[in-house]
Amino acid sequence: MSKIVFLFSFLLLFVKCTTQSVEKEKFKNDTSKIERTVFGTYEGKIPCADCEGVLENLELKNNYTFILKSTYKGRAEETSFVEQGKYVVDSGKIVLFPDDSTGDYPKYLIVNHSLEKLDMNGERIKSVLNYKLRKR
Repeated sequence: MSKIVFLFSFLLLFVKCTTQSVEKEKFKNDTSKIERTVFGTYEGKIPCADCEGVLENLELKNNYTFILKSTYKGRAEETSFVEQGKYVVDSGKIVLFPDDSTGDYPKYLIVNHSLEKLDMNGERIKSVLNYKLRKR
């Protein structure tokens, strides 16, 4: 009787491990497909509280580094900033880790051939204004 219980337990464990392995491989394949499609340059005009808008140009390289150029339009003196660093793709989102970060990590939702800027909590910004960067 104990051999049957042992054999049944072993069989159950084998099936569970095999199922988990298949699920992990499927997730890994889905994630790598998403990652391969995000490489490239994205552009758009993001709303700004005290200017006409911020022109953003975000280049995501295939070595998981980025360059983000932000130009503030409509001010007496046009201002541009360039940030660079590393990024990760996680659960359909991109998180930027600038080299000179102050603790703010910009986040974007991957939507077809565009990126939608998210708030600092990684949530969609509730607004009728456009927060999307389109892939060139």
